[in-house]
Amino acid sequence: MTVAALVRLLEGLGDFEAAAEAYGDTLECRRERPLREPLEIAESLARLGETQLRQGDHIAAEELLRECLRLREANLAVDDWRIGEV
Repeated sequence: MTVAALVRLLEGLGDFEAAAEAYGDTLECRRERPLREPLEIAESLARLGETQLRQGDHIAAEELLRECLRLREANLAVDDWRIGEV
């Protein structure tokens, strides 16, 4: 089972706290890689931000989603649909 599948399972069970922890761990690993992939980091930020929204932590979610947006705007074409995807 992949990490993404595990996290989706946790979310499906309503365990958003555990899902947020798993997304946070994934984000930390992606940030620490020597060859950091900005779009992978943006994906982790989006997933963690979405989970924070589900937990009602709108302030934390906004910070994560804004960082995600900045990375996507810097690394994707202006008309790429993934810029605003959550």
